[in-house]
Amino acid sequence: MLNYHTPGAYEKLQKAKFWVLDLDGTVLYTLEDLANACNKALSTHGYPERSLDEVRNFIGDGVAQLMRRSAPLDLTENQQVELLDTFRKVYTAHLRDTTKPYPGTLDFLNLLKERHIPCALITNKGEVEAKNSWIIFSPASLPMFWATCPTVFISRTRASSARLWT
Repeated sequence: MLNYHTPGAYEKLQKAKFWVLDLDGTVLYTLEDLANACNKALSTHGYPERSLDEVRNFIGDGVAQLMRRSAPLDLTENQQVELLDTFRKVYTAHLRDTTKPYPGTLDFLNLLKERHIPCALITNKGEVEAKNSWIIFSPASLPMFWATCPTVFISRTRASSARLWT
């Protein structure tokens, strides 16, 4: 989580020309909605549910990996596809139930807006899910760019598969 209130933060902000932030787990707290959707998908298919801490440890590299890590090891490819499809339907319907910005995030983004500093949000959510999870929190007319890469892990050295949108 970013600490926007540390000494020197605003001086650093004044020097920045552009900010890039990760949406899930940095800007927005999304863990509970992800865990709830994961567990609903698992229980719908008769598989054991996971604890919040387990889901926290399984997150990273997108929802397909989350569901692979959460599911029993002996699933067929078809069962994995069905489980992921169920997760996506549940998550899309409930992606803002408990999701909220981390404390100080909206103040920070408003400060970026006031200083006309553009910002990019990066996520491995799909475009629709990303916009729907963010839109209710976004300061109006914030100069914002997005990079989504829902099926490919974006490493520090390889982001060429990302899709940019505004």
